[in-house]
Amino acid sequence: MDLSRTTVQAYTTAYIAGLTTTQLAALTSLNLSYLLPGQVAVLTATQVGSLATSQVRGLTSTQLGALSTSGFSGLTSTQIKNLFPVQFDGLTTTELALLTTTQRAGLTTSELASLDAAQLNAFTTTLIAALTVGQVDGLTSTQIGRLNTTTFGALTATQIGGLTTTQVKGLSVVQITSLTTSQLNGLTSTEISALGSLQIQAITTTELAALTTTQASGINVHQAPALSSDQLNALSSADIGALSSGQFVGLTSTQIGALSTTAFSGLTSTQIHNLTTTQAQGFSANDLAVMTSTQASGLVKNVMKVLTTTQVNALSTSAMAVLTSTQIAGLSVTDISDLSTTNFSALTSKALAALTANQVKSLTTTELSVLSATQLSGFRATVLAELTDTQVASLLSTSVIAALAPTQIAVLSTAIWFTASQLAALTTTDIAVLTTTVVSGLVGSQMVALTTSEIGAFTVTQIPELAPAALAALNTLQVSGFTSTQLGVMSVGQLNVLA
Repeated sequence: MDLSRTTVQAYTTAYIAGLTTTQLAALTSLNLSYLLPGQVAVLTATQVGSLATSQVRGLTSTQLGALSTSGFSGLTSTQIKNLFPVQFDGLTTTELALLTTTQRAGLTTSELASLDAAQLNAFTTTLIAALTVGQVDGLTSTQIGRLNTTTFGALTATQIGGLTTTQVKGLSVVQITSLTTSQLNGLTSTEISALGSLQIQAITTTELAALTTTQASGINVHQAPALSSDQLNALSSADIGALSSGQFVGLTSTQIGALSTTAFSGLTSTQIHNLTTTQAQGFSANDLAVMTSTQASGLVKNVMKVLTTTQVNALSTSAMAVLTSTQIAGLSVTDISDLSTTNFSALTSKALAALTANQVKSLTTTELSVLSATQLSGFRATVLAELTDTQVASLLSTSVIAALAPTQIAVLSTAIWFTASQLAALTTTDIAVLTTTVVSGLVGSQMVALTTSEIGAFTVTQIPELAPAALAALNTLQVSGFTSTQLGVMSVGQLNVLA
């Protein structure tokens, strides 16, 4: 049937409404394009649903916009699928709000891409949630970014997870802040990595706390510095520990210093090992106080060098107890001398064995006084020789003296270091290695503390060095401790005082 424009437009609305589907099917797409908006408005759902694809494609965007609520509901998913984008773009927000989930199946990515913000936001939340990932992918980043919070909030976790990185970059700050827990679960690490600095800063602490370690691994080296202290501390310790060295190196010293003890506990030894000296300077005393032995194993020499005395003193005893010789070597003489007795007592003999002469010279009498025999066994003889009289006096308790190795005893060069009780604590082996300088300086008050076994331990080289005045203080029992060999090398003056 080929009707003119005049003929078609002369039909009354009653006539149009009364046309059967067979009669409508006889009209060409050109005939239908002549219908006035008022005529289109009376088409029923049945009439509209019966139109062939070619007939629907012949309708103008104005005609489609003129469909009544009832007429619009008659559009099938197939008809909607075959609309030209320019036709679909002509649909009113009222009509779009009427789209059913069944009709939704016909929406093409081209049709969706033709809609403006008002049209998209006219979709019901039910329809939005029913869109396939492919349909959502058809939206441009601009369209995604202009969805209002109601429309955006209707997107499912699956749809969120299907967003392209380009679409993710189009999300507004308001949208990111409004993400529900369910939607947040849909974000992939790749999507998180695509967020810009302003977008990252918009993620709430509640949202960050809900991230899985896999999601948190998406935070890249450029985003990390943009996180606030509150945001960082919102991450779980597991999330913090999951950050790669590349991600972690992006944190500033201020951010490092602001880590809560909970967040800090998540740091791995590898992360700590890869810290820059600048980052390490940000360590807070509270965090260092809870550093575990495992974490401490990651501290490198260069990091130890830049730690302040306050930071070093803040280290937990667990951390101090595992410091290696290399780590100890990084400490300054001030760091060493200012160590608290608690921390100094935690150092192992191996760590103490690594102390340099200058570090040993910096030790305070208070520090030395708390050294155990086990710790002192770590001192190298050459280093022990650097101790001053005052240092040794505070160091050599009778228990420590007894633990000294002969090689350590041998380096002690001034007899004044030994009190009577200290001298008495020496073993016979220790006595035999005392230097001639030490022996010649012994006085009576020291000699009286020696046992007969200790007296018998003096070598024939040492005996001639004993001062007669010192020998004069010995009692009869002690004198009996000298062997005939020892007596044989004594001078007349020495023998006279023993007679």
